[in-house]
Amino acid sequence: MATSDSSTDGFQTADVPGGDYDDDAEWLPLPEEGEVIQGIILSLTPNSGDYDQLRVRYKSTDGDDEGDIRLVHFNQTLEDTVHENGISEGYEFRLEGVDSYSWTDDDGNERDGTDRELQYRA
Repeated sequence: MATSDSSTDGFQTADVPGGDYDDDAEWLPLPEEGEVIQGIILSLTPNSGDYDQLRVRYKSTDGDDEGDIRLVHFNQTLEDTVHENGISEGYEFRLEGVDSYSWTDDDGNERDGTDRELQYRA
C-alpha cells in the first residue's frame, strides 16, 4: 500500500547483480578507430573471461541496435578509468576508438592497438 511519506531514511541502495543472464545479449568487441559503442550500464562484473577483464552489460542508446542488451569486456586501462571516475551501474557511457597505433612486443612481434576515449554521465 502506497503512502504519501516519500522519506528515504533507513533505505540502502540495492546493488545490481553481476551474474550471468539467460538472454540473447550479444558480445561486442571494443571499438576500433572511428567506431563507437554507447549505452546505459546495467552491470559491471570484475574478473570475467579468460583474461579477468571487467565485463560491462549495457543497454544500447545509439545506432541501429538502440534498446538492445550488449556485453563487452573492458581492457585494464578502461577498467582503471571506470574505477578512478566512480562510474557504476545506471551511468550512460560512450566509448570511441580515436586512434590506431603499432608497437613491437617483448618477443619482437609487431602489434596493433587502438586508443579509446571513454565519456560518461550519471
